[in-house]
Amino acid sequence: MPVYEFRCKVCSEITSELRKMGDFTPPDCASCGSTETEKLFSLFAGGGSDCAGCSSASHKGG
Repeated sequence: MPVYEFRCKVCSEITSELRKMGDFTPPDCASCGSTETEKLFSLFAGGGSDCAGCSSASHKGG
């Protein structure tokens, strides 16, 4: 199951939740209780071959 991130439009608190695939139902904010939350666009931090934060030493052969 993926982890989705949501930001509260009222207090800007970011919440991460483990959800079923495709479940984008916005949760209530855990910090202030607001129902005004939105799903954030998040990138997977898996470290693929084009990983900008990876050192060149971690890539074999190149």
